[in-house]
Amino acid sequence: MRTSYTAIKSVRNLAILGLLSVAACQTSPEPTLYVTPSPILSGDPITIEVQNIDPDVPVALRLDEIRLRLNTPAYYTSSATFEAGADGRVSTTSDAPIDGDYSGVDPTGLFWSRQRPEDQQPDETAELQPLTLSVDIGNDGSVEFEQAITIVRAFEGIVTEDLGPEFPGAFLARPMTEGPHPVIIVLGGSEGHDSAARDFAPHFASRGYLAVGVPYYSPAWGDQSQQIPGLPRAFAELPVDYLETITEHIKTFDEVDPDRIGIWGASKGAEYALLAGSLIGDYAAIAAIVPTDVVWEGWGTGEVVSSFSWRGEPLPFVPYKGMQEEFQKPVPRLRNPHDAGRAANPDRIEAARIPVETIIAPVLLVGGDEDSVWGSGPMARMIAERRNAADLETELFVSETAGHGLSRDGYTVSSAADAKIKGEAYSAMLAFFERHLEPTP
Repeated sequence: MRTSYTAIKSVRNLAILGLLSVAACQTSPEPTLYVTPSPILSGDPITIEVQNIDPDVPVALRLDEIRLRLNTPAYYTSSATFEAGADGRVSTTSDAPIDGDYSGVDPTGLFWSRQRPEDQQPDETAELQPLTLSVDIGNDGSVEFEQAITIVRAFEGIVTEDLGPEFPGAFLARPMTEGPHPVIIVLGGSEGHDSAARDFAPHFASRGYLAVGVPYYSPAWGDQSQQIPGLPRAFAELPVDYLETITEHIKTFDEVDPDRIGIWGASKGAEYALLAGSLIGDYAAIAAIVPTDVVWEGWGTGEVVSSFSWRGEPLPFVPYKGMQEEFQKPVPRLRNPHDAGRAANPDRIEAARIPVETIIAPVLLVGGDEDSVWGSGPMARMIAERRNAADLETELFVSETAGHGLSRDGYTVSSAADAKIKGEAYSAMLAFFERHLEPTP
């Protein structure tokens, strides 16, 4: 059978046209947005990437949100403009913006740099709006992509229950994995009540730990009623033994591995955590966020007393100097009476030192040199120095420019100085507990 040259040529031309058509589709794909699937557990990596863009084309990313602030709707926004590379890609994990609310390569930048512009605030009737990402390719004012991003502190399904009437306000947050579980005890700071416990315990439970929220102090300022009756109203000679009793109690639970118990404490809670590590022992890992190296004077009784006690005896402490005078200022800086008290009482410092060199458990420390509550940066360094001299495992994260609010992750709204160390330290803290407590994924 003969095939004509004309037929062969026609088939060949059709094939070439088909290949050109395929090649055109392959070389000109539509731009695509990739975002880490929601919901995202707070502290986990978040990736925002736009692909299939012509090189050098500007790409503007904007985050908008309307959420409650002091029970009133508040608008927060941030933006950053990037330039697509030769690969036709923009990624917040590898690219620095050429303009916007933050600079440098920072996957958390769009989140912590959110601001609340006074001239764009909604009225009290405005509906809340979830965190929403908008993408404008080419900076022509049109939105090519819009996607909600959900960041949660805890997964749905985390169950909490009271620890028992003998422990007012204390509770368990159970993970959704099979036991036996490692434990993280959560200790808040001088704010008292249970806000830190309610925030962090379900968060840790979502990561596979049996978390124990332990409020240990519940003030009643002015006409305000006490939130948790049964707890001390003054921060004075609080018994470290209380945590020893709780620790022994949770060890009796079948679902608990008694050899994998850790403590997370922030501010005065970090003071408490380090005291527990040195006096009680029995812990596998301790994270002390914005800590102190000494026991400080307490408050609330009208007398000069220690913050903590042990076996019924007040622990040696460093007194403040000028605390009442500081509170008379329009903007008190609580670090001043701490630093002044330390300088005025050099003879009391050694006795008041927390013996961190006796804590066998690994310790993680986070501090800021610009901390206006107390000198957590210098004090964290002193703790690390003494533990390093004793050849004990210690992780230290200190920023020369950060302040006191370093307990949350790098996605929370904050200053650039605080955000940088929070992003690094929070990830390290999660890895620290995973390494030493080994939760079930």
